[in-house]
Amino acid sequence: MLQNLYAIPVYKTKLPEHEKVQQEFKDIINKDDYFEKVSSWYSNVDTTFGNPEATKLPFNTFIKSAIVVLNEYIKHFKVDAPIRYGVECWLNRYKENYHQEVHNHAGRSIFSCAYMMNTPKDSGNFVFYKNTYDNLHASGLPVLSSQPFAYNNKSESAIDTHHLSLLNFNITGSLIIPPLSSIIGQ
Repeated sequence: MLQNLYAIPVYKTKLPEHEKVQQEFKDIINKDDYFEKVSSWYSNVDTTFGNPEATKLPFNTFIKSAIVVLNEYIKHFKVDAPIRYGVECWLNRYKENYHQEVHNHAGRSIFSCAYMMNTPKDSGNFVFYKNTYDNLHASGLPVLSSQPFAYNNKSESAIDTHHLSLLNFNITGSLIIPPLSSIIGQ
């Protein structure tokens, strides 16, 4: 499914090798060996980001499967030039009441993705924000109504197990996880 969010297309689909990826990470996700907090992040998430030992994790199946999905996403842009991929992966592990700070990956990547390995019932959502002033407000349209002007600069996207969501870097988002959850990559 391709969804345009503030003219930024967000592509969400099932990861082709979900079952295999889940099996490969089954024992790793529950161990603390590779996980730690990142002091520069304003979040309480456990992550493998920045841990040199994390390069030993079995990301190959995930990466190959994610590239298949990325190629489907790129077709929507009519890209016909050769593409070279540079991939950086890490695991984020969320427990009850964990959260991810509002952030974006501008300057680090053209595309980012999030893959949900396990999302228990009533898990949180991704919340995307567009932090530029809305054109409708700039047009003066809101003053033509005596009612509050319906304006929303955020959108929530449900988190689904085994789905990969791809988006362009130019949008800001955060992740809120009330119950226990495990997430791969960003």
